[in-house]
Amino acid sequence: MSITYGTFTDEYGNVGLIGPQGPEGPTGPQGPQGSTGPTGLTGAMGPQGLQGPRGDQGASVTGPQGVQGPQGLTGPKGDKWDFSEYVTSTAISTNDWVLWSSDNTFVEYKIRYSDFLTISQGSVQGNAVQQANAYTDQKVAELVDGSPAQLDTLGEISNALNDDDDIATTLTNSIATKLAIADFDSSFDTRLSTKTTDNVTEGSALYYTEARVDANIASKTTDNLTEGSNLYFTTQRSYDAFDQRLNVKTTSDLAEGSNLYFTNARSDSAFDTRLSTRTTDNLTEGSVNFYYTDAKVDTRIALKSIGYLNDVNVNSNTLQPGHVIKFNGTAWVNDVENNISLLGGLDNVTISNPLNGQVLRYDGSGWVNASDQETLADNTTNDLFEGSNNLYYTDTRVRSAISATIGSAGYDQSTGAFSLPNSTDHISEGSNLYYTAARVDNKIVNQYLIDEDDMSSDSNIKFPTQQSVKAYVDANVKDGSYDSSVKTSNFNISVTDQWAGYLIDTATTTITVTLPTTPNDMQKVRFLDVGGNLSSNSLIINPNGNSIQGGSGNLNVALNNAAFELMYVNSYGWFLTTK
Repeated sequence: MSITYGTFTDEYGNVGLIGPQGPEGPTGPQGPQGSTGPTGLTGAMGPQGLQGPRGDQGASVTGPQGVQGPQGLTGPKGDKWDFSEYVTSTAISTNDWVLWSSDNTFVEYKIRYSDFLTISQGSVQGNAVQQANAYTDQKVAELVDGSPAQLDTLGEISNALNDDDDIATTLTNSIATKLAIADFDSSFDTRLSTKTTDNVTEGSALYYTEARVDANIASKTTDNLTEGSNLYFTTQRSYDAFDQRLNVKTTSDLAEGSNLYFTNARSDSAFDTRLSTRTTDNLTEGSVNFYYTDAKVDTRIALKSIGYLNDVNVNSNTLQPGHVIKFNGTAWVNDVENNISLLGGLDNVTISNPLNGQVLRYDGSGWVNASDQETLADNTTNDLFEGSNNLYYTDTRVRSAISATIGSAGYDQSTGAFSLPNSTDHISEGSNLYYTAARVDNKIVNQYLIDEDDMSSDSNIKFPTQQSVKAYVDANVKDGSYDSSVKTSNFNISVTDQWAGYLIDTATTTITVTLPTTPNDMQKVRFLDVGGNLSSNSLIINPNGNSIQGGSGNLNVALNNAAFELMYVNSYGWFLTTK
């Protein structure tokens, strides 16, 4: 696929045409001078110059002695020596030198007397032969000086020289093929710029990989970090910091939320509102003061007789049918003295046609028999005398009872208003526990804090620790930057976790950028045509085996001052994210 920057594609895949380029605007002010580009490649070698005159012979420098070679084969045995003619009348000692000459060869021989000790039966043996062989081998080795087998004799060297009519030219041409020392740095830099760590065999110094870093980090804890100005988290430090901060705070430092602050007015209003919705049905009946019910009153009355009344004194032994009771100024007694045989005989009693079970009631002027429809429920407590146990209800009695049992809470008996205590010191701890710093800290640490470097639980109610936030950010937040050097020739892009940006100038030639073969998922690269020459020399993006916008070909950018970004998505290829 070849994409030329004369069209654009939106996020839905629709392709449109870019309109004609407008007239060229005025030239802007000259920008600052750019940085010096990289050194170019070394040019081809020119033709060989004429051979100059031979210079003076340099001083001879003897190099270090080479390693002694292996001992050669033993040569043929020579003639036996006859030492009979070599005699001396002078006494000699063991280390004296003995000199003689041979008339036949005119060679002077020198040997120590001690060497004669190994000469016997007319043959040379022992120290003299060994020393002569060793000396000869050493000199031959120095002469050969490690030459290859093809050139380790004078004959072989002579033949090699004779085979080349212009040995000087041959040597000069051979030397010319070698890299000059002055050009080594630039040639090496050029060669090195095309290499990555993939071209270097891993040795004891291992390559960087995320797996190795992850494995190393996984084996570490804060015990492996030296504590600096950012102190480690400890429970005690958290307690101390919280207590210190809490000591200078009051409820004035807290914004009022749905849990409202305590005020006396709110407490009184809440109590009044709560009390107004309650009746005696909301109170559990005790074992002494029972609820009032008609049934309880009827049962109680049914079990009693008139003699149980405090102001009635009836002599049951003198009671006769038809007797009535009368008040004698002190109590009610049965009227025996006056022998009033009928209740109707009393001045303040009017009875008419009494029925069985009917009772008397006072109608304001006298006692009359109640009708059969009248019951105790038709009356009020005003119709009952107050006893000694079940007293009438009065506001004063209730307020007095509340004051006696309310404990440390304030209460005004005259108005019935409560004033609750303003601290928890007066309240026993129940299932709703008191607030303590330790309980809050324990709640925060165990329920609202989480130390999780990879944030895998994805909790929406817990707060991460500083350490876990830092670890997560370090592992997942990737940053990048633009390469400050302007690219003017072909270059390759390496695999990286960060985005990388490149400044492009195609003033002299088309530039081909080769993307990595196996880029990282979501890897991004950005390009900016700072030279404004893409319409003359385009920028070619080689996906290196992957796709761009779903196609397998190169991306050809030919729009001046283009700025765009490519992002790689695993198994889908490269996509333009900015046009």
